[in-house]
Amino acid sequence: SSIEAESGHKLNLVFNRAKDSNCGSKVIFPKLNITKTLPVGKDVIVSFTPTKAETVTFSCGMGMYKGSVVVSENKKGRAGKMKKTVFIGLIFMVAL
Repeated sequence: SSIEAESGHKLNLVFNRAKDSNCGSKVIFPKLNITKTLPVGKDVIVSFTPTKAETVTFSCGMGMYKGSVVVSENKKGRAGKMKKTVFIGLIFMVAL
């Protein structure tokens, strides 16, 4: 799945691993050099502020479950004034 975001706005991604019987024990953002362990039943927040238009990929530790953050340029000059929080389940589906 993919998540849309604007550059200059803080993004909080909340991961919650529902079951222990799969490979979702970690989430990895290679481009951001972020790796987080996902304990079962606990919310884990990955926060970052994109600075440019790009696609930031993420996956589970084995690369089986994948997602991306598609960042567009902030054309309204609102840098730093908005914050977006997205809740993501084990298979990285966006639940708004």
